[in-house]
Amino acid sequence: MSGPAEGAERLYPLLPAVYRIADHDRGEPLRALLGVLEEPYRAVEDDVRALYEDWFVETCAPWLVPYIGDLVGVRDTLDPHGVIPTVRARVANAVAYARRKGPAWVLAHVARDVTGWPARVVESFPRLAVTQDLADVHPRRGRTADLRAPAAAEAGTPFDGMARTVEVGAGRWAADRVALFLWRLRSYPLTLSQPREVHPGCFALCPFGADTPLFLPPRTQPPFGAEPGPWDVPGPVDGALMERVLEEEGRHDHPWARGEYPVLRVWAGEGPARAVPCALAVADLGDWDVSGIGPGARAGRPAPPRAAVDPARGRVAFLDGARPAWVRAEWSYGFSAELGGGPYARPAPDPAPPPGAFAAVVGGRPRGPGEAVAGSVAGALEEWMRTDSADCVVRLGDSAIHPAPAEVVVLPPGRRLWIVAAPGERPCLAGTLNLRGLARSGVILDGVLVDGTVRLAGTLDLVASHCTLAPPVPGVRGEPRRSVAAQADFTGSVTLRGSVLGPLSVPRHAAGVSLADCIVAGGVYAAAWGGCDADARTTASLHVERCTVFGMVMARTLTARDSLFTDAVLVDDAAAGGLTCCYAPPGGRTPRRDRCQPAPGGEGARPFFTSTRYGDPSFAQLDVHCAAAIRTGAGDGGEMGAFHRLDTPRREANLRVAVAEFLPNGLEAVVSYVT
Repeated sequence: MSGPAEGAERLYPLLPAVYRIADHDRGEPLRALLGVLEEPYRAVEDDVRALYEDWFVETCAPWLVPYIGDLVGVRDTLDPHGVIPTVRARVANAVAYARRKGPAWVLAHVARDVTGWPARVVESFPRLAVTQDLADVHPRRGRTADLRAPAAAEAGTPFDGMARTVEVGAGRWAADRVALFLWRLRSYPLTLSQPREVHPGCFALCPFGADTPLFLPPRTQPPFGAEPGPWDVPGPVDGALMERVLEEEGRHDHPWARGEYPVLRVWAGEGPARAVPCALAVADLGDWDVSGIGPGARAGRPAPPRAAVDPARGRVAFLDGARPAWVRAEWSYGFSAELGGGPYARPAPDPAPPPGAFAAVVGGRPRGPGEAVAGSVAGALEEWMRTDSADCVVRLGDSAIHPAPAEVVVLPPGRRLWIVAAPGERPCLAGTLNLRGLARSGVILDGVLVDGTVRLAGTLDLVASHCTLAPPVPGVRGEPRRSVAAQADFTGSVTLRGSVLGPLSVPRHAAGVSLADCIVAGGVYAAAWGGCDADARTTASLHVERCTVFGMVMARTLTARDSLFTDAVLVDDAAAGGLTCCYAPPGGRTPRRDRCQPAPGGEGARPFFTSTRYGDPSFAQLDVHCAAAIRTGAGDGGEMGAFHRLDTPRREANLRVAVAEFLPNGLEAVVSYVT
């Protein structure tokens, strides 16, 4: 039953009609009195509703979860930042877990609840290689290698059922060991995403052309009492697994039939109306050679276009000389967190567009009244300039590659431009985006990828949230470029939040650069400058929070907190600003340092990363063997760098408490991170 509409009267309609009639004859003074009481009445009503919801862990306020957990004996619910999505489930299932202590699946469920990562527990003793008595055979024990396709796809994974020899020392395969496998990376599905054509008939699924492995699409976690299977975890797809996917795809009960997204589906044709699904074959496309793949369809029999796919690199090559004009793919990529744009839910743009702004959609359907349909971003901007509206919102409604405007986008004084991605989409702007502003105009980019440089001129404030701007891609031809480059007359500001970007530069008289929760990937092409003039002088003030910066940093002043700088930091004014809970290598010219690394006498504490190549799912992820001074060196005890908000150290602390409580006596847990 729905309640009264927001803003509607609640007290006055409760009066009997005779009093309301008399009040109307006297000019409604009683109505005015009750109108004054509406606000405190609503406050009391909301408080009563909240008190009722706080009785249940599923609906209570976040600050009450630890208190309810304490009532049922759960003290491993530390989640001050609210980043662990299943901590409520740990408290809700506390009694059920306590009653079922012992089985391996209980420990796996608890580990998933306290960390938010999918988990699987494998008992080592049944996997050890032993000579069995033929009079008492145990078929569920570890067995010899099965080279058939389904079993071969699981070889070397946590779902491998092969027998193991005893490992002496700290290995996981021993009679008193339990292997706890965790998947830290997340999977992000893309629908009808446009690949990038790198050669005629050859496409990279990543719009930047980077080699990016396919991931299994996200799935609903198994119910209480069930263990995850190979299709229920967000892991990479290799050739053997892709072969199994293609072999079983024709079955109505194939393992991913219950999922919302396919592992991979490629559509090709002359246009969206005539596109058909492609027939796929697995191949090694390291050199894009498809000559050894089998023959095409029989003569006279219609068949869909054929294509070879390399799941480990995220490459697709069409066979039989096909050169389709329209190609789209449904696939999933993996990453550590919701950074750099993607199909995940993003916060509202800040600043938010006003209600009366001109709105246009490119590559999609209108979503609201008055939203125009434009064929390109340039066309939408031309329509905007013909109106009197001071603000413009261009919404990219699909995951296609859209050309950036060829001409310089000149923003009149006081006007602002929003270029935003539609919910669930990951669009890409291809080409250089030239922006010039007058009298503090502004440009806001939200959720978009830019395969080119964002060039700034004039008085312009740029805000980019959850974007990926020209990251350096190894192996892609072309001159090294910068993600954001400002001309000498630029006097505005640059603000980047939750983004992945390449080198950045602004002149010294700019208003400043602010980075928060970003990965700056200078790569091997150029240093990750705070900015520089044409004469290579140092640049504007730089403010950095929770960022990972690969490459050199040069700035007039620097203020940084909870960040990682992998190369030299050089500032003009070392007396201003400061570094707080950061890592900066020795040998640079840094401002005042407070609780930073390397500490005096601790020169060995430096960051190690799982990968430093853009396109890898574990890009910029701290290695598990990284020093504790880096992994827990932030001001609140979290890790330094762009993934600080994941709160990984606190998840691991919660995991240690859960393992100590639910591990059977006499056994030792060996934690292994699969991703």
